[in-house]
Amino acid sequence: MKIIIQILFMAVTVAFLIGWGYVKKQRKQEELYNLLLKKCEKKILNGFSDKSSLSKREIEDIIEGTKASLFWSRNQAQIHDARLFSDIVIKFLVDQSVIQKNNKNRYQLLKRWQVWKGYWQI
Repeated sequence: MKIIIQILFMAVTVAFLIGWGYVKKQRKQEELYNLLLKKCEKKILNGFSDKSSLSKREIEDIIEGTKASLFWSRNQAQIHDARLFSDIVIKFLVDQSVIQKNNKNRYQLLKRWQVWKGYWQI
């Protein structure tokens, strides 16, 4: 009886791990995209540490070549054309109320965000 319970427990464990693997595989692209977006956000916020405002071109230069990878996957996301991805990142940051657009087509950090030695805090 003890052996049957151990076999059933092992079968349930294996089934759970296989199911979890399928879910992670299906969400891999979304996780890579979100990780790339967060890395770009950190880089842009660090760019505000020495400047009061940034233009779109400066944001493009900051995020150019940013890479993101998941520790459990060999797949990697990288920004090759920062002009395309900068619009997405800027829209994300404006929607999150992290930055706002000036009247001179520049973006400035909102005052409630503080950038300190590469880390940002509320």
